[in-house]
Amino acid sequence: MNSTLKLAKVVTAIEESGGVVIAYENCIGVKPVELLVDEAEELYKAIADKYLQIGCSVMSPNNNRYELLTRLVKEFKVDGVVEMVLQACHTYAVETTEIRKLMQKENMPFISVETDYSTSDTAQLKTRLEAFIEML
Repeated sequence: MNSTLKLAKVVTAIEESGGVVIAYENCIGVKPVELLVDEAEELYKAIADKYLQIGCSVMSPNNNRYELLTRLVKEFKVDGVVEMVLQACHTYAVETTEIRKLMQKENMPFISVETDYSTSDTAQLKTRLEAFIEML
């Protein structure tokens, strides 16, 4: 099973708990496809510009990610934000505090869950996400 399918456990837990995932802002979500390559620009520069504008947590400061999250929250009229942090992705873990502050500023309910590629924490994730969704 590939890593994308294994990470679907978070989406499945949300949906089995009565929630609906309407945007997935992660390395495999909306982020890499949100910006287009400017075809009017020199090709290599345009590709580099596109990828340097992606709001990746390894970039600092990460204003592009904060702007994207704020825009997605408003555009899709979300009721709450679930941040999924992979145990090996330390940069996302470090950013969790800033994302929590950003969501508080937007008056948006927020939960951060840390997980890995295994399925051993599926029940625990579901319990936490059920409680979060009930709170909404």
